[in-house]
Amino acid sequence: MNNINDISNLVLSTLLSAHENKETNLDLLMNSSINKEWFINEAHKEVFEVINICYKSGTPFNTNTIVEYLSRAKVPNPHNIILSIIAQKPVPQSIALEHIKILKESYHKNMVHKLSLSIEKMLQEPDASSEAITQMAQNSLDDFSFLNNNGYTKTLRQVREKRKSEPPATRIRTYIPFIDTVL
Repeated sequence: MNNINDISNLVLSTLLSAHENKETNLDLLMNSSINKEWFINEAHKEVFEVINICYKSGTPFNTNTIVEYLSRAKVPNPHNIILSIIAQKPVPQSIALEHIKILKESYHKNMVHKLSLSIEKMLQEPDASSEAITQMAQNSLDDFSFLNNNGYTKTLRQVREKRKSEPPATRIRTYIPFIDTVL
């Protein structure tokens, strides 16, 4: 199974059925650092978002809850979306965790690919400066998410904002402008 959309369906199907399947630990799946940005399909992002909101608030959820949410969010054909998800047989927890890793890797590869295309395009411009390219790379990566040491997913933007409020770190200069900027 190579299709990220199919993998998304299986992960969402497993999450939706976790309250019925005693062998699936919803806490483990939801605390695996899964992030809505890892889903390529916008409808899947919305479905995960409502599952995540319900999970974090301790509110039970089911397909009706999600259809109502999707309808309010003006997502087209919410019933068809849910039907396509629940048509997939949920997978065991260990496989769901592997699928979540695949979603994460796919997201990271897509982000790097988009960034490389943007840099390549900028390099073709005759007046592109190294500072502009560096700034574009930083801006592109602001929404790049990663798992921090505490097991929570954060974006680079959130990390930068936190670092601004902390005392500055000691910098060691390499005298190579690009490396000094990145470090």
